[in-house]
Amino acid sequence: WLFLLSDEGRLFRFQARFGKTITELRPIESSSIRKANGRKLKKWQRDTEGLVLDGRGRLYASFEGKPRIARLSYD
Repeated sequence: WLFLLSDEGRLFRFQARFGKTITELRPIESSSIRKANGRKLKKWQRDTEGLVLDGRGRLYASFEGKPRIARLSYD
């Protein structure tokens, strides 16, 4: 999988195959990042900046406007 994160809190997941370049890129899904209770983030809360995958396969996003880091679920 290849995950991409927009600057407005949208997470994209692709199936990717890598060689010297990306040889295959197939979109799987996209969704807006939401709060743990399922509610949408307000515009000023969804200023996402970075995305990282840890050694256990957990996704974390960093945010600008109100600086913070949040763990994302695959849901």
